[in-house]
Amino acid sequence: MNKIKILLAILTLIFVITACSQVKEAKLESISVATLKGPTSMGISKMIFDKEKVDGLDINYEIYATPDLVVSKLLNNEIDIAAVPTNVAANIYNKTEGKYKILDVNTLNVLYVVAPKSMNIKSIIDLKDSTIEVSGKKTVPEYVFNYVLDKNALKDGENIKLDYSIDHTTSAQKLITGKSKIAILPQPFATLVTMKNKDLEVKINLGDEWTKLTNTDLPMGCIVAKTELIENHKKFINDFMSKTKESSKWVNKNIDEASIIIKDLGILTDESIAKAAIPYCSIVYIDGKDMKASLDKFYGILEGIDKDSIGGKVPDENIYYKK
Repeated sequence: MNKIKILLAILTLIFVITACSQVKEAKLESISVATLKGPTSMGISKMIFDKEKVDGLDINYEIYATPDLVVSKLLNNEIDIAAVPTNVAANIYNKTEGKYKILDVNTLNVLYVVAPKSMNIKSIIDLKDSTIEVSGKKTVPEYVFNYVLDKNALKDGENIKLDYSIDHTTSAQKLITGKSKIAILPQPFATLVTMKNKDLEVKINLGDEWTKLTNTDLPMGCIVAKTELIENHKKFINDFMSKTKESSKWVNKNIDEASIIIKDLGILTDESIAKAAIPYCSIVYIDGKDMKASLDKFYGILEGIDKDSIGGKVPDENIYYKK
């Protein structure tokens, strides 16, 4: 009799667990995805434009101009999935005690040194004794550029001067009109200025310089998702990741069509600039061990420069989603 009671108790427990699981699944009716204007969102533009369902679920996309509002919503646990800068992902993970994980890296380097064609700049050391505009103090462009400069024995205020006083748009306009000579610009601004002023050109790819020094890629954009969503709906997450991979491949292979979509969605404002910029926006899909290797190196370097940029410390390995 005791054996029968134990068996009935086990069967009841299994039934309750299964029922609870089904209730959780039933609650997932739609998904909110936040993306940003610029390269971070370009890879998933096909998904956004097609309003493609994932695992039978509707996806509600919102495209934001700057990371600030997205960060606020992530900190308040209001967004299911988001495409964000990689340092933002670390910040969110640390500040929410792990409420979001990184699914994949979707954007590598987008930073370039732009200057007049007439200037003889073939390497970082050729920037010695120059004044260079770098948009944004305490931002990834500053950290990456200073890391590269330091490894080449260049230091702001000693044998090079860095000007952080203006934003990307103003810096681009000054280059176009000849009011400044050298700037660190992200895509699509680097492409924009070389299209508007044929005397300008990209001199140095900072991603290449980073790779020479670190033996890893420079991971600048990624996709994060709620840990709760990952744990309760792994099939959806895996299907979403597959769709983002397919979308990124499509954008890279179908530049003409992709540039129209990117313009129509407002991710970039000009189709011709989008078309010219896509090949230089480093749109990728990297997950698993390769994702972890590049981000671990990136976060370790940022911690040494400004630990606040990643939320105080290098995130533990639980930040990375494992299939």
